[in-house]
This record gives sequence, C-alpha cells and structure tokens, in this order.
Amino acid sequence: MNEESYQVQLKSNGIAILLSFFFTGAGQLYADAIERGIVLLVIYFVLTLLSWTTGVFFIVLLPYWIWGMYDASMQADAFNSRTRNSSAEEKRKMQEDVKNRGQYIYSADFVSQLEKLAKLHDVNILSDDEYASRKKDLIVTLVDKRLNDQAEDFLAALVPSIKIGRLSETEIDQIKTLAFAQPVPVTNSSNTNESANVVEQAMSEDEIISALAVAGYNVNPSGTGWVVREPLGGRVKLGSKESLREYAQGKI
Repeated sequence: MNEESYQVQLKSNGIAILLSFFFTGAGQLYADAIERGIVLLVIYFVLTLLSWTTGVFFIVLLPYWIWGMYDASMQADAFNSRTRNSSAEEKRKMQEDVKNRGQYIYSADFVSQLEKLAKLHDVNILSDDEYASRKKDLIVTLVDKRLNDQAEDFLAALVPSIKIGRLSETEIDQIKTLAFAQPVPVTNSSNTNESANVVEQAMSEDEIISALAVAGYNVNPSGTGWVVREPLGGRVKLGSKESLREYAQGKI
C-alpha cells in the first residue's frame, strides 16, 4: 500500500468532533471505535432524557458532551496511527519479498527468460553467438542465486524447453550440475541457519575442498593457497583457509 492509498482511509479529526457535537458517540463510530461509540451514544441519550425530565443531569451532560468531542478526536488519531503502522508493516513486507526474490531464482522466471531469448534468436534479433552468450549468462545465475524449488522440480520445469531444442546437451549438463549442487530449499529460519552452518562444521581443509568438489568446483593447491575452477569456467585464487571457508560458504 502506498502513501496515497492509505491517506484516503485516514479519519478527519474535524469530522469526528463535529459528529460528536451533535451526538456524543457518533464521532467514535466514525473513527471505527464501534463498541465505544455505541456505549457513549446510549449514555448520551439516557443523560439527555434525564436532563429534560429533571434538569439536574444537565450539569453531568455538559462536561460529558465536551469530553465526547475530545475523545472522538483521540479515537480518530488512534485509527490513523493504526492505519499508518499497518501500511508501514505492509510496505516492509513488500520490500522484504522483493529483497528475497532477488536472492532466489524461480523456475518460472528462468524458463520465461529462456523463452524470450529463443524468440529473439528465432527472428534474428540475436545472432547465434549472442544467443549462446545470453543463455550462458542466464545459466550463471544458478551460481549466484539459490533455487526457490527443489532441483528436480526446477529441472522438470525445463522439460518443454528441452524438448523443442532450446538448450544444448552441454547447457543441460551445466544446469543439471548447478541445480543438484544447490542447497535444499528451506522454509523457516531454523533450517536456514542449519544449512548456512554446513561449511562451518567442515573444519578441515580437506572437508571444505570435498564439499566444493561435490558442488562441481575443482580446487587445486597453488603455492600457499588454492585455485578454484568454477563449474562454468571461472577461476578464483584463495590464499588462506579462512578465505577458502568463506568462499565455500558463499557458494554451497
């Protein structure tokens, strides 16, 4: 919800006071304090009736009437505060969803992007080399982002595209390797923490290198450190065990 949409829903202090000027409790009803407004209206009509019949209750009705206008304004402020807080929370959740979406790759998005590239290639907007390069860039996103689906579900979503020849055998093998190297998608924070700690628990260098190898990374000693060959051909040089561990944490 944006700024303009919730401003329309805000309650006017002036209207709340004006309604309570005529009937104590009406302003509270306007400010969405329904139960409070009904109770105050009943009290107002009882005091008004007694004031007309006895006259004595007028000294009670007058301060009650004045207080009712003040309370109506306070109820309008309370409603507006709840509305703003609700809007801010909804906006925060939307921003968090956008942020999370940027960290994951969805099978539908991947297939959609692949089909767009294929259509551009079919009408010669993209040359063969450009088409292959763009597909490679798309596949590389599997290195930088995590799958939102199980690897099997992600690969199953690619079947229609594979059947019509959108991907070469080499590209299929690359996608399959990267998909199965992905950590299993998790649905709560405790599982996320457990997944993030997998490499931390592999304390020895050999265990870290083995974990990387399973994910398709080839780690070779180089001087006092290592050279890592990534699944899609990239090379990274690491100079210490700590940097090796940090690199592994970011990839698997």
